[in-house]
Amino acid sequence: MRIGEAKQRDVGKKRARIGPEAMDYLKVTPGDIIDVMGSRSSCAVVWPVDEDEKFPDIIRIDGQTRKNIGASLNDIVKVKKVSTKIAKSVSLTPLNDTVTVDKEFTDFVKNRLKGLPISHGDEISVMILGNSMDFKITKTSPKHVVKIDRSTTLTISTEPSVDRK
Repeated sequence: MRIGEAKQRDVGKKRARIGPEAMDYLKVTPGDIIDVMGSRSSCAVVWPVDEDEKFPDIIRIDGQTRKNIGASLNDIVKVKKVSTKIAKSVSLTPLNDTVTVDKEFTDFVKNRLKGLPISHGDEISVMILGNSMDFKITKTSPKHVVKIDRSTTLTISTEPSVDRK
């Protein structure tokens, strides 16, 4: 599929909008999780395109998802349905700022990420007091695509990541 620009309302929500023909082909329904492969692989939640969408081969994903898969607008990517497991544990490292981590902060971030599909190595943004804070997912258990829920143990490093790849 060819990458198109995400709608503003989808930015930061790990959504991939695809057409009905593509949904049928992939055997997915809205809310299912797909793996999007550019030079790297990441995951997103399937949503239908708007009624006025004219290009059946377009997948609309936001800049963060494009960065996570190592692809740009108009690049061709592979897409497949994947199944997710509930994460036992997830570790995050802030990308830019040193943060003070306490239970309240960890619970807040966990609530913001609840239900989103994530995979190891992805960067993810969390809105905190009107500002976006970026984290890198440094570890997930089990591996592959997972979702955070109440039972997930979330660990957040206080220092930014040294590895900025």
